[in-house]
Amino acid sequence: MSLVNKLSRMKAHLNTEPSKKTIEAKEETYMDRFPFIEEWKKNHASLVEVEGQYCLMRKIIYPHDYVHGKYSFQQLKNVVKAWQSVTSDHPLSVKDLKIEDLLFFDTETTGLGGGVGNTIFLLGYATWKDRGIEVTQLFLPSPNDEIAFYQTFINENPLKCILTYNGKSFDWPQVQSRHTLVKNEVDPLPNPIHLDLYHASRRLYKEELDSVKLVQIEKDILSFERKDDTPGYLAPMIYFDYLDRKNPEGIFSIMKHNEEDVLSLITLFIHLSEQVLELKEDQTDKEKLKIGKWFKYLGEQKTALSIFQSIQSTEELDIRASTLHHLGFYAKQRKEYDVALKCWLEVMLEGNEREKKKLLSNVVKFTSIN
Repeated sequence: MSLVNKLSRMKAHLNTEPSKKTIEAKEETYMDRFPFIEEWKKNHASLVEVEGQYCLMRKIIYPHDYVHGKYSFQQLKNVVKAWQSVTSDHPLSVKDLKIEDLLFFDTETTGLGGGVGNTIFLLGYATWKDRGIEVTQLFLPSPNDEIAFYQTFINENPLKCILTYNGKSFDWPQVQSRHTLVKNEVDPLPNPIHLDLYHASRRLYKEELDSVKLVQIEKDILSFERKDDTPGYLAPMIYFDYLDRKNPEGIFSIMKHNEEDVLSLITLFIHLSEQVLELKEDQTDKEKLKIGKWFKYLGEQKTALSIFQSIQSTEELDIRASTLHHLGFYAKQRKEYDVALKCWLEVMLEGNEREKKKLLSNVVKFTSIN
């Protein structure tokens, strides 16, 4: 704790009363800092004070049955429950976690670079509550208020599991970097489980979409399209304008952008979980093949084999060829070389050039063995 803050706490034990002039000066300073406080209140925000510093906290509730894109938030409950019975290890697993433990998290910063020179001015997150999905946003009114900003964030959240979009590479390391600068003044930052939905989206959709940015995933996969959105790259300029004029009008537009980010993380997690857990009734064989490959990559061979077997009779030749390629691999592992060879020969007859080139060396090798 700084010397100034220690002295401030000692004032409470003195018998002197502050003069009217001092009170008026304090109120004037307060209004200088937040001349548009009524506009903040109308936007569901309130001031939080910590050690003489401030941050603004905004909370809004969405009902559980609210539909964002093509998913209702109520479906989150179903997928969390489904994960509890899964024995396979997977990077999206929330096994042994409660729905209330999940925090869908995103930040807005003064730049896209890393390091302590990049300031986070907005922390946004959504959590499941009994009364609905609660979206909370913490706003940094000046770079000198980071103690209040981060202490409030830590106070508000147990941080058992965070879900982000590219947050392992950017958002969370930025939080850790900024927290380091005030770590002697605030509580330690927890080390939560971190599920990054960007990597899952990239694995499933990088070949189909021109981009796997969240806004593209929203539009093409989640059937959600933003209206009158303020793009994230304008956030730094809007924040610097706020620091100069104190007018929060532009900040409110960034908050709306951030709010839609965290809501989309919920529906994206629902979508990805339903894909991985094969809960979607309209799941295509192509999607199943990608999930099987993912489990194979993770070393979950039993789960992968089961998925491949379920689509080996598909009428889509490219998918069938790729599936038989993998089934031949498992037959080879079991030393069932005749079965492996049969699978791979079918690939050579039905597969595309890419599959044929991958298999040619294996076919030659195992023909000579047998």
